[in-house]
Amino acid sequence: MVNDTKTSFDSFIPSSSTSAKNIEEWLGEKGCFAQHLKDFHPRHSQLDMAKHVAEAILNRHILLAEAGTGTGKTFAYLVPALLHSTRILVSTGSKTLQDQLFHRDLPNVQAVLKRPFNTALLKGRSNYVCHHRLHLAEQNVSTLAPHLRTTLPLVRRFLQRTDTGDRAELNDITDENPVWPYVTSNRENCLGNECSFKEECFVLKARREALKADVIVANHHLLLADFRLKDDGMSDLLPQCDTIIVDEAHHLPELASEFFGESVSSGQWLDLCRDIIISVLTEAGDAHQLLEHTKKVQRALESLEPQIDRAFPYNGRFACSTERTPELLSFFEQFNQALHPWLSLLEEASPRSGTFSQLFKRGKTLYATLSHWIGTFPENSEGMQPFVHWLERRQRSWRIVLTPLNAGEQFHQRIQNQSADTPPQTWILTSATLAVGQDFSLYREALGLSTSDSGIEANVWESPFDYSKQSLLYLPQGLPQPNQADHAQRLIESIWPLLCASHGRALLLFTSFRAMENAWERFHQLAENTPDAQNWLPLLQGQSSKADLLEQFAKHSNPVLFGSHSFWEGVDLPGRQLSLLIIDRIPFLPPDDPITAARLSWLKHKGRDPFMEHQLPQATLTLKQGVGRLIRRESDEGVVVLGDPRLRSKYYGRRILAALPPMKVSIYEEEALEFLARL
Repeated sequence: MVNDTKTSFDSFIPSSSTSAKNIEEWLGEKGCFAQHLKDFHPRHSQLDMAKHVAEAILNRHILLAEAGTGTGKTFAYLVPALLHSTRILVSTGSKTLQDQLFHRDLPNVQAVLKRPFNTALLKGRSNYVCHHRLHLAEQNVSTLAPHLRTTLPLVRRFLQRTDTGDRAELNDITDENPVWPYVTSNRENCLGNECSFKEECFVLKARREALKADVIVANHHLLLADFRLKDDGMSDLLPQCDTIIVDEAHHLPELASEFFGESVSSGQWLDLCRDIIISVLTEAGDAHQLLEHTKKVQRALESLEPQIDRAFPYNGRFACSTERTPELLSFFEQFNQALHPWLSLLEEASPRSGTFSQLFKRGKTLYATLSHWIGTFPENSEGMQPFVHWLERRQRSWRIVLTPLNAGEQFHQRIQNQSADTPPQTWILTSATLAVGQDFSLYREALGLSTSDSGIEANVWESPFDYSKQSLLYLPQGLPQPNQADHAQRLIESIWPLLCASHGRALLLFTSFRAMENAWERFHQLAENTPDAQNWLPLLQGQSSKADLLEQFAKHSNPVLFGSHSFWEGVDLPGRQLSLLIIDRIPFLPPDDPITAARLSWLKHKGRDPFMEHQLPQATLTLKQGVGRLIRRESDEGVVVLGDPRLRSKYYGRRILAALPPMKVSIYEEEALEFLARL
């Protein structure tokens, strides 16, 4: 999707924009944005950040910019980038921010700048309806579940009216609908140039438009996928840009570890088997041996399930080694051997058509990843291997993963110049949570950005909100330690008077699903004997999609929402609708998580302090994200409750509290009730 606006400059445009000093003429109190854009509020922090962004662009440096809520960081990076860059890539962590940037923020900036630039929105393959996949599903509609059969016509009608194929435009089908894997493609099953629908392909159309654009709005997955394609010597996924802006940049370290690693899942194998069976039935009815061997592979996958169940009876992520999981290697070696005759038959069928050629490539890639995982299987899980071997267990599915222990080195190599004839790039990495206080050490190390590099600047711009007036941080007394079984129930009992005082209007965030469910159960027990609670709308993560729950929250006058991991960020509920935010405990990463355990072991091996250098700053940053859900606008007010007694009893509690917004802190329930009463 491209917006193409060519307009002449108006008389109010500043005469010169070749220096960071001129940024004030745009974003200052008497600047163009204040004069011509409704609802624009000049902020000193925004102006100062914009000047630093401009300097970074002019000097081709890397800027790490933590910008507190309300800073207005979007304009702070867009305005100088559009003034001083030839081509810009803005990468976001979510589709929501992508759409907001493309459909709202960029048009607003362009309306004031009056600059003649094109913008393009580029998403991953799975966001666009695929003509080939839809055609394949319609050919085999009898094999689909009844509810999928009734959904396919909606997708077909959508294709007749859309220019982009972006499934976000199809409001009749939710993101969670199981039809999407049948009508969208991914990197594995896309036929590429061999597809008979390539002329109509929405993905190729979006990429062509991105190549023509001056500003490309993409996401972190595409940015990192572009790195991977360059590594493989393939053509670029994204066009060359002189300025790369990474918003929601706190996601980048974890995503970089994922992209620089390898993984293969049971779902990928099953999807491949399903696609082979469909292709045999529609294109190669005489390929009886391939059909039979594919069904054997399906049965082998089914027989693998109970064996993995015995090795890992609970859902979660588990470190793997011959020491800890000796039987696991044997399971996968047997499965690997069973694949040999099947892949040979698939290779024989590959000349039949582009479809079978692509199916063979998929099978060969999955087999290579599985073989590599088996071939590098460590002797023990405490070693200093460069990769962490682990398995993720979910309900009736599994995924085996190789994750690099230090993805920072690989990331830093890739943000250097790709070739001698490529001019230096500017990188702007920004988020509300990159630093602990003023310390960027954790983030720098995760991305390999050395503190000694003079080409890297790091700054923190505090939120302009008056947290001491707008909010109160309440630390309840008398709660048990978070590791005690009744902690969640006791927390609900402790904050019940506050819930009554706020008449619901609360968001409760938990560090585990078990704690959330325990709190939910106690909540309903207390609500039965509280008349006012009959007017509340209790909402629980998992009952519906995140988007649907947030929509219900926004519409109801007295909502109470219980959420876990995915609700700690990406939740924007301004106004009196949210007056009370409860967080159950300090969000330390589980020490038995395979990646966390390996990194802690690596730090200890280096003679460093794993807790102070990794666990504590990581938990602090996550807590900052959670606390940031309450105050989203200058008019917002409310109480934050942190139900972890370690914030007062442990030496590190003060350090965590000091990194949070400057709220008034109280241990007295009466003060919290008085604050809520004023609302």
